Amino acid sequence: MRSRIVTIHHHYKLGRAGFESSQQTRMKLANLNGLEYLHLITSPQDSDYLSRFKAVGFHYGSILSLDRFLMQTDATFIDDYRVEYYSDVGLKIGEAFYDFDRKYSNVESWIYLKDGEVLTEEDLVVKYLSKNVQDLDILFRDDSRIPMPKLKRFVDFRKINYYEIIHHSVLTNGYFSTLSKKINYLVANERLTQELSDLGFKAEFLPPMCVDEDSLKPRKISSIKRYVWSGHLGDYKNFSQALRIMKKLENSGIKLDVYGGTLEDFERFYDQYNRPSNVKYHGLVTEVPYRFYEGYLSTSTHELFANACIEAMSNGLKCVTSDLRYPYQDYSIGTNDALSMAHTDDQFVELLERFKSLEFDSTDQIEFIKRYSYQRWAPLFKELISN
Repeated sequence: MRSRIVTIHHHYKLGRAGFESSQQTRMKLANLNGLEYLHLITSPQDSDYLSRFKAVGFHYGSILSLDRFLMQTDATFIDDYRVEYYSDVGLKIGEAFYDFDRKYSNVESWIYLKDGEVLTEEDLVVKYLSKNVQDLDILFRDDSRIPMPKLKRFVDFRKINYYEIIHHSVLTNGYFSTLSKKINYLVANERLTQELSDLGFKAEFLPPMCVDEDSLKPRKISSIKRYVWSGHLGDYKNFSQALRIMKKLENSGIKLDVYGGTLEDFERFYDQYNRPSNVKYHGLVTEVPYRFYEGYLSTSTHELFANACIEAMSNGLKCVTSDLRYPYQDYSIGTNDALSMAHTDDQFVELLERFKSLEFDSTDQIEFIKRYSYQRWAPLFKELISN
């Protein structure tokens, strides 16, 4: 029997943001090492969920929505936060709701009701694994901010290899109290890995995304005017600052194309900041067409690995980002300042105006990101999970 990589994630919103690109990287690392892959979803899914996951890049291994395992049918959504389940003859066999009030769990999550039984998402994971886990399975859970002590007790009892992934700056964002020195952590930032290890946590670095070294080719750019924004539009991405910056540059010839987030979120921000004409929304895509751009813009208030920035650097773009400890300061040093940082709106505007006439050579940043190549990390991943 081959080892199998099993990812557990809620997928409250499906797109191709940090969680999804990280999971797809792990999926590819499994494939490169000849390992099976299973993707478990803990939130309700309708009958079309498999095609939606494949449309955003989940192409290897198997995908299973655990509500379907429990109910033996697909969810019928009443609204965004309530679902019902019906048999083939139309009888209601169960329901689920999103527990905003945290009545059944310490965190907001989906609650499932069937045959008088009440199950949290954690209960559902344990129920599935108790019947289906294999001795050689290696479990990964992508949101360390949500404690699952029942799951930890289960994997310890069954002696299953289990990791939680840290995707957030847990030393500074209020989630430090959720960590446990009994859990094996894979951390999406080298500096934070060392800091957690120094505090006595079992932490190893694993890049949440990798690049194909054979596809890395330096670019030489004589003028940087077309920028790309890649990622969701949630609070910490600080998209409002990007719109303020572009409004000030509206007549400069500098443009920003946005990939990611919902149209509803984009329009809300866009209207609020007087609809800068040099910003255009392109929606969710499986692959961002970086090759059509010269620059990448990020105004995040915090990041850890910044997957989209690595993608942009791998495509030879000039990256202009917030001045953040994780990871941009290290990226700037590692690329010999090929990545530029700013803090205030005016500092960003000054940089982008200056870069219109910049001759940019991406050789240094291409050399830097080879450290995150599949060629390097496929054998390291196998060694890590073997240990």
